[in-house]
Amino acid sequence: MLPVLAQAADKPKLKIDEFFNFVSIADVKIAPDGQSVVIGTERADWDQSIFRKDLWLYRDNGRGAGSLAQLTQSGHDTEPQWSPDGQWVGFLSERKTSGSAKSEEASGQEEDVAQLFLIAPSGGEAFAVTLGAEEVHAFAWSADSKSLYFSTRSPWSKQQKDDYKKMWKDVKEYRASERGDAVFKIDVSEALNRANNAPSQLQEAWKDAPDVTPGSRVV
Repeated sequence: MLPVLAQAADKPKLKIDEFFNFVSIADVKIAPDGQSVVIGTERADWDQSIFRKDLWLYRDNGRGAGSLAQLTQSGHDTEPQWSPDGQWVGFLSERKTSGSAKSEEASGQEEDVAQLFLIAPSGGEAFAVTLGAEEVHAFAWSADSKSLYFSTRSPWSKQQKDDYKKMWKDVKEYRASERGDAVFKIDVSEALNRANNAPSQLQEAWKDAPDVTPGSRVV
């Protein structure tokens, strides 16, 4: 017993940064063909002072030696889901997107919220499926992989927001943001087409209803 205690006393004490320098696995999702796995991780990023959340892709070549590659890079990516045909990985992210400054101005958004993104497991850049000030709470694929369903807080028009602010002014409200969710549907082809459009076209389509993703519809 004494030798064991002596050995334990000789070990260096655990430092605080060593304690936090672990990687936790938050998600493990197997591809429909069983050949690949998307892994969601969380770890400390000391340079940015955040706990970054990334997605990784593990491929099994069937010969015992697989490959692991980082699938996303933003540090804000969670809740991956494979499309049933295995062609896409959907996930939620609080990353900045192109034109986000204009989007925030149009919607009144003051900080990043989780939006739905798609990325091809074969590589390439992820692109946003949803936009706006409202956070995506959950999403699911259609059985044919052609559409996505997602839920957000029930959207308001700019006029509704202005009227609400005028009514309440400086009053502090309890649970003011609780107004229920709505479920939307959007076709993957619509999101792909929008991702390739010029920012000016996107803003034109979005200016009248900044909380509603262009091309989506309530179900």
